[in-house]
Amino acid sequence: MSGKDEWIWPARPTNEAEYSAMMVDLDRHLATQRLQPAQRSLNAARLVSIALKLSGTPILSADPDRGEPFGPRDLLARVADWCDATYGDRNKIDFALGYVVLPLRGTYWSLRIPLVFGTVFPFADRDLSNTGRQLTTRATGPATHNVLSGLKGVTQNYASQLTDIEVASVLRSYQRGYVALTALDELKGHELFSAARGDYGFSVEALLDGRALGKARWDNAQCAEKVLKGLLGRAGQPFPTNAAQGHDIVHLGRLVSQHFSLALPESDLRLIYCPPKVRYAQVAIDQEEAWVAHEALLGVLGHLRSIALPPGGKRLRA
Repeated sequence: MSGKDEWIWPARPTNEAEYSAMMVDLDRHLATQRLQPAQRSLNAARLVSIALKLSGTPILSADPDRGEPFGPRDLLARVADWCDATYGDRNKIDFALGYVVLPLRGTYWSLRIPLVFGTVFPFADRDLSNTGRQLTTRATGPATHNVLSGLKGVTQNYASQLTDIEVASVLRSYQRGYVALTALDELKGHELFSAARGDYGFSVEALLDGRALGKARWDNAQCAEKVLKGLLGRAGQPFPTNAAQGHDIVHLGRLVSQHFSLALPESDLRLIYCPPKVRYAQVAIDQEEAWVAHEALLGVLGHLRSIALPPGGKRLRA
């Protein structure tokens, strides 16, 4: 039994006080395992099921009939209720590949790229209530997604004012971002890939915030550096670690291009490159420059999708 699973409780609770005491103890245990609030709900239900021997009771159920109070079905449903009531929005899991940034009317927007399995067809409709088709059957046809609904914080009034050209630019940003972030998500087989995904997220946050643009540029370059080094390392190829060539995105890109017979665009690699002095605010960076580097990274990631999966890896999305 792993450390995360080493939680016990003496008996099934029969009232609110006993139930509350159990959940507080369980939540404390999950916190010691460094699980964030959004990661605790499913883990909590699983551990309650194990500790109280509720085998055979679905952890996730859409059945409105919860059975008797504090019975198996009701108890597991209460776990989710407790997590929602305790952590609110922090308990919500964002099922997204990530976010890309695009300019619209002089403002930079965050565009959500949803996590999908199989095929989804993007479209653009100014009516934000039309989010698309999430649940599909053979009769309904494939899944669809309204990309305008993915603009974080967009209002119906703003969406209604967008011109055809602006709507088309959002759709293009979605398509470009989907390919790039799918590649980033599919990278497995080297420890640097996970760190690269973290760097990407930090760079997007800093770019949108607009007050730490040096960090946006540096984290953007760090994402590219770790992806390129991870690909070389996974293939058993050496890569430079010294200060000069270790951060040289163009040089690393050439090594990847040579080994994998790719043609990574050097123009994008040069735009991504970020000298260390930017990190220490010794060079002024504006938001447009940071966004151009962000776009260049998306382009490079898109070129890398063909080699993102490790040998034998299975592609889960189109």
